[in-house]
Amino acid sequence: MAAADASYRRMILSLSVLKNSNMQNMVPVLDGPVDGVPPVSSQQQLQEQEKRIEISCALAAEASRRSRLLSARCMSTQAQAWVAAKFDRASF
Repeated sequence: MAAADASYRRMILSLSVLKNSNMQNMVPVLDGPVDGVPPVSSQQQLQEQEKRIEISCALAAEASRRSRLLSARCMSTQAQAWVAAKFDRASF
């Protein structure tokens, strides 16, 4: 069960990092040219933002899939423990 707890904590940490990074990954809209930086078209900014959104969605889907697997594994472990406890107390 300790392994399941560690996996759950890693999953929560991953989701937290993803959630906190979403706002940081947004491409800022610049009011004017910046020294030393080539100008970026609004189309390029939009494409970069869309790419980041796609990556975020893929990461969220993977985290969700792993969460379901972990939940199923935990439920299976709990069910096995319940069955074992029932059979240990049963007299045949």
